Amino acid sequence: MTTEPVVEAATGGIERPMLDRPVGELMTTPPVFADPEQTVRTIAQAMASEGVGSLILIRPDGPSAIVTERDLVQAVADGIDPDTTWAVEVASDGLVSVSPEDSVAEAVEEMVNLGIRHLPVKVGGTVIGLVSAGDLLVAIASERS
Repeated sequence: MTTEPVVEAATGGIERPMLDRPVGELMTTPPVFADPEQTVRTIAQAMASEGVGSLILIRPDGPSAIVTERDLVQAVADGIDPDTTWAVEVASDGLVSVSPEDSVAEAVEEMVNLGIRHLPVKVGGTVIGLVSAGDLLVAIASERS
């Protein structure tokens, strides 16, 4: 399957040089990590104080999940108690990632196909950064100006 139609639709015809750049040039580092057994309130406070829209839950054997603003909104809408619910209970299932060498086009395709706005960047099993829809928009805007 070719990525061109998805990328074209998602980027509105952005110049190829931007889409060919490696994700590692755009990612935010370092990502914010948290223990999966912290409460939802603690996670939300950490995200607010760090000014981020997501954080990576980390277990002794490595990264396990991601909690995003969207997860927190859904949890509140579902009526959870943020003081007694663990972060892992509201986290997005599965930790989809890209490598720093993957192109922006590949990251955009992955994000569009999965309907996500935050994508961890991994080397081996280690999360070294995060690329968000916001990071991509800032990069696109700076290239166009």
